[in-house]
Amino acid sequence: MRAVLRYLIPLLVIAGGVLAAAGAEPVERDEFSMTLEENIVYPPCSAKKADRLEGAMKELQRRLQNKKFKTVMERDEQVVCVLIPASELFRANSRELSPEGRTRLTGLAQFVEHDSQFKVLVAVHSDSTGDERYNDDLTSARANAIDDFFEATAGRELNIIPYGLGHDEPVGSDATKKGRAANRRVEIFFVPTAAYMRSLGAL
Repeated sequence: MRAVLRYLIPLLVIAGGVLAAAGAEPVERDEFSMTLEENIVYPPCSAKKADRLEGAMKELQRRLQNKKFKTVMERDEQVVCVLIPASELFRANSRELSPEGRTRLTGLAQFVEHDSQFKVLVAVHSDSTGDERYNDDLTSARANAIDDFFEATAGRELNIIPYGLGHDEPVGSDATKKGRAANRRVEIFFVPTAAYMRSLGAL
């Protein structure tokens, strides 16, 4: 499903960009009721001014990479995704961040706290080992644990939306140890807010 939606995302961005180029503000939506894929493409950027946003997001990616985080660009280089193996943050079957995991996320907290600029989507994935409901509950608990850590570090509520996705979106084969390890992952998306895009003249 994620693969199919990735083909649709550019079309949604283009459609949103057409509206933005025509001077229309993005329709305000309840982001907490949206799917991960919907949140990645919302709010849309003006297609004619996308270079301004892309430059700012590439700078964010550079700064994250300097902190030794692995990143990929999404939504035509308008969204930055940080990729972290679940084993770096959690012990096996644990719902609580490990001491090493807390240290790892501390290096990311300063970026997450820029919530006027970025909406942060925390997506936690599992492999297919074990019961499906257990994996769904485990990844949801882990996503909430990451959300709680960032907000406790900031001392305030942040613009974070957690997703526990279980084994719905594998990136490797569960027939191999390497594939299962790849599937057990955390993705943290930095999505520019409408206010940030407006400040860049990209909305």
